[in-house]
Amino acid sequence: MTARVFRNYIFRTHSWVGLHFSLSLAFLFLSGTLLVAGLELQLVGQPKVWNMSPASERTATFGQLYDAFEAEYPLATVSVIEKRPRPWLASQIIARMPWRESVSFWADPVDGTLVGASSTKGLHDLLRELHDNLLLKKQPAYLLVTSMSIILLVMSVTGMVNYRRFWKGLFRLPPKQSTRRIWLGSVHRLAAVWVIPMLFVIALTGFVFFLDGLGVEGSEPEAARAAERSAALPDGFNGGAIDRAEAVARDALPGFEPRFVVLPGWPTGGMEFFGDHADSLMSIGVYRVAVDPTNFEVLGAFAPSDVKGIARIRPLVTMLHYGTWGGMFSRAFWILFGLAAFGIALTGMLIFASRRSSIPLQATMHGPLRRFWRGLGIMRWGYLLLVLAITMAGIYTYSSAFERQIRLQPGSPDELIQLMAKRSLRAGEAYSLTLRVTDPDVKTATLQLNAGPEQTVLLHAGDGARAGTADIQPGTGDNTILLRLTGADGETRSLTYMLGRPVW
Repeated sequence: MTARVFRNYIFRTHSWVGLHFSLSLAFLFLSGTLLVAGLELQLVGQPKVWNMSPASERTATFGQLYDAFEAEYPLATVSVIEKRPRPWLASQIIARMPWRESVSFWADPVDGTLVGASSTKGLHDLLRELHDNLLLKKQPAYLLVTSMSIILLVMSVTGMVNYRRFWKGLFRLPPKQSTRRIWLGSVHRLAAVWVIPMLFVIALTGFVFFLDGLGVEGSEPEAARAAERSAALPDGFNGGAIDRAEAVARDALPGFEPRFVVLPGWPTGGMEFFGDHADSLMSIGVYRVAVDPTNFEVLGAFAPSDVKGIARIRPLVTMLHYGTWGGMFSRAFWILFGLAAFGIALTGMLIFASRRSSIPLQATMHGPLRRFWRGLGIMRWGYLLLVLAITMAGIYTYSSAFERQIRLQPGSPDELIQLMAKRSLRAGEAYSLTLRVTDPDVKTATLQLNAGPEQTVLLHAGDGARAGTADIQPGTGDNTILLRLTGADGETRSLTYMLGRPVW
């Protein structure tokens, strides 16, 4: 095979793969680029959560952040506290409200006072789910997305082979006087030679995610179980317990610098601290120490060297893939290069279309894009089906019409009585409740909000139980629901549901 024949074969491979997959790559480039700054875009309207305090002034401990939050929302359940999620953002506290909505709270890193809140189902989460699994949240969708790393690697290699002496094109600007095809090809090659290092990084790290999705995950050491207790957190748990556990974690792993803590969610779980080592050159990865919240015994202290297989390099792969390896500057580079990569995919589509037409450069893009779409052949129907699936998944995930009913928990649980709600609590908005009674002795039920007027809940026969509905109007203060149940003998018993105050 001569060199000319080989290059012609490579060119055809590059063109064919690009025709059929450039649309997918363009979508992933754009969504990934937006995801790099997704959290910042979501918080752009909340100036108080932006905080440029240096690390030396971020003196609020995990315990202080916890206590400050508990003073505002004592009924919520804290799951994660992170001191410095971004150098330009406040400290973050992720908590679950009594109506089971997860919310990110932002606190001043100096004194711990709350300065804002944002939904965990906002723009950042939407972009992450789009980029990771197309909102479908299924393993095949994740594998489909991560398999695009192989396509990207093929496109990068064939493009370099096809563009002989590509390094000479770093400063070769597109000619001013040229046909559409020549101009588009020049822009395509110019952007590609600058972005190719990032494309290789994205392709290789994406392939690691693909292997992870196939089950080639490696292994991480597991911490021992904590002493069993009656609840996820022991009685009297407060910020002081977290600070004491952090001190134990630092002693267990000298040089350990915790960045965030995950509080236990079950009666035998421990507090887990994650962070770096004071000597960052020792190894790249996450250090982890688990501490029993009851007796403060160390349940496990692990360094990156304790992690085996792909799991060991996963933190490095994640930093490289999402451009977080160099802080603000690497994020800026990744956004710039990501937009350029999107441009490469777009010009590739237009180059294909220009080969099929002699329409001058001044024509609109409507014609070229139509020719590209028709050139996809039968694969365009696959794209349409995928867009339809993404749209339906987005509606199902983010529309309030499909919110799942959740069961509110009273102070004293009663398995025969269920009070259900279908949406998140919002101040000033009607909150619909469904009462489901399986206790045959209950004849009537009334519901009262914050010592206000009582309303009768009419119970109707249903699927093995009686059910009724009621609407309440939550206020900005504490919202306490008193449910009174009256039996056939006239005896009354009560259940109290404490929802606390709404976030918004």
